[in-house]
This record gives sequence, structure tokens and C-alpha cells, in this order.
Amino acid sequence: MKIKQLIEKLQQFDPEAMAVVAGYEGGHNEISDVGTILLYFNFIDDCYYVKHEIDNEGECHAICIG
Repeated sequence: MKIKQLIEKLQQFDPEAMAVVAGYEGGHNEISDVGTILLYFNFIDDCYYVKHEIDNEGECHAICIG
């Protein structure tokens, strides 16, 4: 999702509503930070698969909400 799309979606909600993100293994957490990161796309590891992984030499700048 692009920032423009996120802003359009968020504008539909009460600006005083709490914002949360999905927690690890269930539950939800309040957003504690917003910042810029570099991502490596389609990361695959022997132990787990995630869509993208943080990498200092990554392919793309992204905004991380966490």
C-alpha cells in the first residue's frame, strides 16, 4: 500500500480513534513509532518467510508503522 492510499483510508475514520497494529502471534499493539526503513523484497529464510525484511542495503525506502 502506498502512503497516498493509507491517507485516503485513514481519512474515513474518527481522528481521535486509537490506532493499533497487529501483534506477534495475535492481539494488537498501539502504534509507538513511525519512521523510514530500507527493505529487501521477498525475503526467504530457512526458519521463516516474511514478505519483506529490513536491510541497510535494501531495494526500497518505506515508511514503517510499528
